[in-house]
Amino acid sequence: MKNRLTLIMCMVLGLTSEVASQTLTGTPSDITDIFQGVHYRVDPNPASSSPITPADNGEAVTPMVFELASDSGSQWTFTFLMPDSLFGTIGYIPCTYDDSSGYHVQRQNYWNASRPRIFTADSLGKITIGVAPSFTVPVSALLGDTYANLVICLATRMKDGFTLIDTTYLTVTPAGSCGSCPPYNVDCDVTHVVRGLRYDVVFDAARGASVISPADNGEATTDLGADLAADPGQNLVVKFTLPTYVTGTAGTIPISFGASAGVRIEDGTFFDPKVANKFSTSTRGAISLRLGFSFTVPYNALIGDTYAGTVLCTVSYDGSPGAANSAQDSGITSASSVAAITVTVSEDIIPRQFSLHQNFPNPFNSTTTIRYDLPELSSVSLKIYNPLGQEIATLLSGAASAGTYVAHWQADAFPSGVYFYRIKAGSFIQVKKMILTR
Repeated sequence: MKNRLTLIMCMVLGLTSEVASQTLTGTPSDITDIFQGVHYRVDPNPASSSPITPADNGEAVTPMVFELASDSGSQWTFTFLMPDSLFGTIGYIPCTYDDSSGYHVQRQNYWNASRPRIFTADSLGKITIGVAPSFTVPVSALLGDTYANLVICLATRMKDGFTLIDTTYLTVTPAGSCGSCPPYNVDCDVTHVVRGLRYDVVFDAARGASVISPADNGEATTDLGADLAADPGQNLVVKFTLPTYVTGTAGTIPISFGASAGVRIEDGTFFDPKVANKFSTSTRGAISLRLGFSFTVPYNALIGDTYAGTVLCTVSYDGSPGAANSAQDSGITSASSVAAITVTVSEDIIPRQFSLHQNFPNPFNSTTTIRYDLPELSSVSLKIYNPLGQEIATLLSGAASAGTYVAHWQADAFPSGVYFYRIKAGSFIQVKKMILTR
């Protein structure tokens, strides 16, 4: 099937037998013995002795590896089509790919596998790439079920555009709940906040993410809270030690938590994170807790500075009469983890008009930054075009609130030359030119 697929690709691309010796093969990845309600980060390095974390849970039976056999010194662009979810009999497991989700074995360096990269074959004509996602196993995941999806690798030779394609599967099999897992921290990163404005970060169960207000400013890119795994029906005491402020290069931003700032995702109930709370794990042995908080950005906050603080989550066994005691029988008294809050201050005023700024640097090599201003909530698209007017990349497509934004274009896969970038926000349209040099 693989040979037929490669032959079809060759016919479509009009390729000759000159490249018949080039091959691309993928090894499927199988991850087992993972627990519901626990977050795992998979190391893409095939030689890693601890391929997944938490280190005491789970097993990567086989790492995902793609190996290219080619001519020594030939350059190839690797593009991975990565699934954002793994599907089982019922339900799915979301996947994410961070800046260290790809690993180049020969060069021993990491990169974000969801972005195209150029690699050079070694003296043996090989390029070996490891790929891995991070994921949190939902509490609703079926025990023993296999969640899977296809990963597609495209390798394109730079000199003539010849493309090889191979596919493989990523599979995940939940084994159960964990009676001795520490809480896994869930960090929160808030960006694009404006000086002088107050923000309330809350978990929106309907959207499954943290949102902030005022609605036209700021973005919570991740949640704040903790995921716990224990025996089904286990009674636990959860306490959060909350910071009074987050600290930057110069100064602080006060942080406050309301009496109903916490929410248990499983049933949507609220709790006060400032006091010890008793929770019982579900029949699947998990608890997912999320925290909201409020802050006002001081007028003297440094623009572009990041203010950070930590939240300590401590989980202990509830030794009250009649409480489930499997954790106590295991010798567990308490466990803790630290979550991080980071707040990055943006411009201190909302732009008065739409604007598209000149990219920087320009000319550029591989990566450039594009800044644009939105005076109001708008439907925005930001696209890249070649000199023939053909669209080659979409940097943004969707709604964006008022503010000043930056977008990054990584042009590793494109040749030197003149390119154009075009923004459309409502009725506002503007085009600017940029130059890519190698």
